Amino acid sequence: MIQYSEKYSDCREYIVDAETWLCDAEAALDMFLAKAEPETAEAEIAFNRIDNLKKVVRGMNKAYHSAFTAVTQGLPERE
Repeated sequence: MIQYSEKYSDCREYIVDAETWLCDAEAALDMFLAKAEPETAEAEIAFNRIDNLKKVVRGMNKAYHSAFTAVTQGLPERE
């Protein structure tokens, strides 16, 4: 088992920065969606696109969290 935390310690800070940015982006989108009141069909389409963007950001955040876990806990060595 290779300890990636030793081999790639500089990657951790980049992953944490990206994860923090994604959390902030998700929170901002949540705040916007909570206050938005679409009044037209075009506004409803925009609202739905922003909601979809929030889902993408959440998925990316989960991926970065998984990457951080892998870097800090180590992974099996590749063959």
